[in-house]
Amino acid sequence: MALRVGRTVIHKALLAVVSVILACGCVSGGQASLAADDGVELAVQNNRQVRVTAFVLWDTSRPVRLGEVEAGETATFRVRVRGLDLRVMAGNAASPSPAGRAPAPQQARRGDRFLWVFQANGFIDSARLN
Repeated sequence: MALRVGRTVIHKALLAVVSVILACGCVSGGQASLAADDGVELAVQNNRQVRVTAFVLWDTSRPVRLGEVEAGETATFRVRVRGLDLRVMAGNAASPSPAGRAPAPQQARRGDRFLWVFQANGFIDSARLN
């Protein structure tokens, strides 16, 4: 009788563990696809001679750091929509906050894709890709 109770407990424990693993897999898969559909894709092309730090600004919010983009390289970032108008600006190691003339804003909706180009002359160009 003791052996049978032990097996039942083990089977119930295994069933509980498998259920938790399956539930976690379903939840994380759903969140990943939601985040991909919910965001805006920002490709940042750096034509400057130095590495820059890219920032995104929504409407009149404070800048949010996206990440580093090496000289002559392009990096792609995905961010959640946090307003209607967005701008991408550049900073560098000496000035980690965005500096220079702010580019014209782009109106963004979920699923939009943009290219922002940091020109060597300091200007920033942007284009909607979809």
